[in-house]
Amino acid sequence: MRKIPITILLITTLLLVIQIATAVERLTVNDFKEPSPSIKIGGKYSISRYAEPGERVEIKYVIEPRDEDCAKKLDNRYYEFISDLENVEIKVRVFYKNDGIVQHPIPDKDEIGDNYLKIELDETEYGVEKIVVNVTGIVPEIDTRYKEIKAIYFDISDADENVLPEVELKVYNISKFNKDVNTFKGELKSVESDISYLKSRGYDVTNLSVEFEDLKKSLDMAEEYLKSEDYKNCNEKLSYIESNLDNLLKSIVKLKANAFYVDVSNDLNNISSKLKRVEELLMSIANYINKSTYSRFKNEYKDLKDYYDDVKYNVMSAKSYIDLGNYDRAVEILKEQKPKIRDLISKCDELYTKLTSVKRSGFDILTLITRQILLVLIPIIVASALAIVLLKRRRKGKWDELG
Repeated sequence: MRKIPITILLITTLLLVIQIATAVERLTVNDFKEPSPSIKIGGKYSISRYAEPGERVEIKYVIEPRDEDCAKKLDNRYYEFISDLENVEIKVRVFYKNDGIVQHPIPDKDEIGDNYLKIELDETEYGVEKIVVNVTGIVPEIDTRYKEIKAIYFDISDADENVLPEVELKVYNISKFNKDVNTFKGELKSVESDISYLKSRGYDVTNLSVEFEDLKKSLDMAEEYLKSEDYKNCNEKLSYIESNLDNLLKSIVKLKANAFYVDVSNDLNNISSKLKRVEELLMSIANYINKSTYSRFKNEYKDLKDYYDDVKYNVMSAKSYIDLGNYDRAVEILKEQKPKIRDLISKCDELYTKLTSVKRSGFDILTLITRQILLVLIPIIVASALAIVLLKRRRKGKWDELG
């Protein structure tokens, strides 16, 4: 076995020791002072950090080592400064201890992107005194009522994740807040009406009422938060309503679908009885009204019957959806039938009234004609009876003379 020369072994060991000694130390949160960023939103200093889309944001963020030993650990590494703002501009000044100030970005050296700046700090004897970061940009549009965005955050080589606290902005869309509050008001009002309806129909709505009161209380609190411009808590309350209202609506719509079906079925039975009465009345006047009038009434009755059959078909279709568990579609169909049913009932009553009037008029005319005929016939009958009596008497007299 070939022996390694002692000289080579010593040199290798020495290089390894030098490499370990010069290796970049990993940064932790304990290497930094607690930063206190200065934030301007819309030209005014902000503590709450609430911002609306389109507002201009200005941030000054100072990074400082905790002590002199930590200062030596901050240099000789990459720092990346990133922002979620639009039209962002990032400027950095690095203050080296006893080695001057360097302004970034440096053309052709630093890496510059649409929303970030990446720089490399030099290796110095005494390390870094501080790093001053200036960020300006515009709050982006959001498609939700509330969103937290990062106005500035960091990626530092050989450092723990989130070694420096990021600056978050709480972006709110006031028009979306107002719209959602009004939407939930309307939905809860509808829920309250549905619960009252179901209660009147004999359903047990105890649990539904408890859930409704809880959501109503949450909405009242959300409105108070909105008035006090506490958009984060307002959003939490509205999100709570969103996640729980759906389950409440599903429970209600199941009961409502069945209740609607029973009500509409009862209405159809009522209409069926009305149509039967109309049909019977129509048959009873067939013999003493002219054919054209009778034909017109009969066609009107036929149209009502077809109308009724169409509504009945739709109601049976809704029942099929109930059996399949598609209660929303069933309620939708049944609601569509409500105005048709009211129209049917009105038209049936109207036709029945007209036929009744025609029948009454027909009987009155018949009675009048009968009376007129009797007025003519009675004198004739009386005269005929008298003539017969007189004729019999004359004949009797003649026979008496012959005897």
